[in-house]
Amino acid sequence: MAAAGAFGLGDLAAAEEEWSRVRELARRLRDDLMVARCANNLGNISLYLARHDAAHGFYRLARAGFEQLGFIHGVAETWINTAITWRDLRHFEDAAAAADAALETASAAGAPRLVAEALSSRGEAMAELGDMALGRTQVERGLALARREGDRLAEPDALRILANIARLDGQPAEAARIARQALEVAQSVGHPWTIGEVQRDLGAAYLALGKRADAVRAFEAAAAAFDRLGATPRANQMRAKAVERLGG
Repeated sequence: MAAAGAFGLGDLAAAEEEWSRVRELARRLRDDLMVARCANNLGNISLYLARHDAAHGFYRLARAGFEQLGFIHGVAETWINTAITWRDLRHFEDAAAAADAALETASAAGAPRLVAEALSSRGEAMAELGDMALGRTQVERGLALARREGDRLAEPDALRILANIARLDGQPAEAARIARQALEVAQSVGHPWTIGEVQRDLGAAYLALGKRADAVRAFEAAAAAFDRLGATPRANQMRAKAVERLGG
């Protein structure tokens, strides 16, 4: 609970310390499920801090633990997180492969919310690899499923991806429109990571439209969201983008 509270307050250092302590205690108590859950949470912190190698390592450990326990829901979560990490590194073939594994395991687990996330993740990778039609179709399926399930975090992420696909497909005005819709949903939930990612991609849509001032505001808002989360490296990246556009 202390770790979760620190995480919610954006104190990633404290959350990392507490989850590491819980993980060690769980090992001593032979609570393998808690060990795996802590590894998955530590992977998320590493991802937020842009420590990609560490994130991959934690997700592999968590996945191995969940697989040993037969907890397929947890396996699907780690594959989704792995796909996000590969996407963050722009390794889209690896992201697609991880999303495929996530889709298979989420379907086996009977977890429609995870299926929605996996579909959107795979669609994003497919679009970045050049198959816009397939990518858009898969993300639209993910969006419809997220809405049916009332998943207010998967919904704005799917919209964000659709906005990026529109931008990649040469439709910047449509991209900005969809990204603003994603932002409205994300802000209603108040999840800093989702808000930061949507603002970042809204900034990219504004740049494609030639709206530099709007792009700067979006990048600054992304930085503020990542700051609230405690993801300082990502906040700094957004501030650098804003400064670059102000100077350009």
